[in-house]
Amino acid sequence: MKPSAIIAKTIPFMPIRFLAYLIFFIGICIYAAIVVFIINAIQPEGFFAFLIFALFAGGGWDLYRLAREPLGFIPGVK
Repeated sequence: MKPSAIIAKTIPFMPIRFLAYLIFFIGICIYAAIVVFIINAIQPEGFFAFLIFALFAGGGWDLYRLAREPLGFIPGVK
C-alpha cells in the first residue's frame, strides 16, 4: 500500500485526534493553574517548594498519558 493511500485513510480521524489533544491541552492548563494556586496558598520555600511542584506535576503527567494513549490507537484503521 502506498503511503499516500495510508494518509488518505487516516484523514477522517485527524479532526478527532486534534479535538482530543485540544481538550487535553485545556485540561493541562487548568491543572497547572490549580497547582500554582495551591503552591501560592501554601507559600513554601526552597527545596520544599520544588518537591511539592514536582509531585503535583508528575501526577498530572501520568494522568494525562493514561487518558491520552488509548486515543492514539483508534480501531478501524487498517
